[in-house]
Amino acid sequence: MPTDDGSWPIKELTDAQVMRAMAHPVRMKLVELLLVDGPLTATECGARLDETPANCSFHLRTLAKHGFVEEAEGGTGRQRPWRAVPQGTNFPSGPSAPPHLRAAADLLTRTFAERNVSRLYAYLDRMDDYGKEWSDAAMLSDLASYLTPEELTQLREQLIYLLRPYVPRLADPASRPEGARLVTFFLAGFPTEPAAGEGPDDA
Repeated sequence: MPTDDGSWPIKELTDAQVMRAMAHPVRMKLVELLLVDGPLTATECGARLDETPANCSFHLRTLAKHGFVEEAEGGTGRQRPWRAVPQGTNFPSGPSAPPHLRAAADLLTRTFAERNVSRLYAYLDRMDDYGKEWSDAAMLSDLASYLTPEELTQLREQLIYLLRPYVPRLADPASRPEGARLVTFFLAGFPTEPAAGEGPDDA
């Protein structure tokens, strides 16, 4: 459930097995689907994701094992509905990750990035379906400047703070205003110059 300030609790990922479990495109899609449209059964998930019910059931059980989804009420027999556990995730990546987590953390980071890039391309392919109002409101910006690590950290926290009040709407349909649609934000800010000693002038 959301915390007092409206944000979701953060699940700290510190186990390589859990990271690898989440670093699967179908599992990411399942969590997103259940957050927006759940509760759903494995059969309903399969129909929406073009996956077999058996495959969805397997992935749902794996997600439940690691605390990303849980069984919802109202199921009978094999028709058990599932719902996502509303929460954010945090995990160390790159040089910040301990050696025993590095490979799993890098895999999860790349899977997140690839998932979001694929969603951007899907939107670009269907821009006309949304109409002029949404295409005018959508943002795809390319900005660059020189920042210190401390400034980049501060900017990241400010952007997340701006988005935080809207997060509970994912799991609470009653809080979504009329005309609202699911909007994805993929925030990325990273250095793009070669590190010292790696540039062409340093050869």
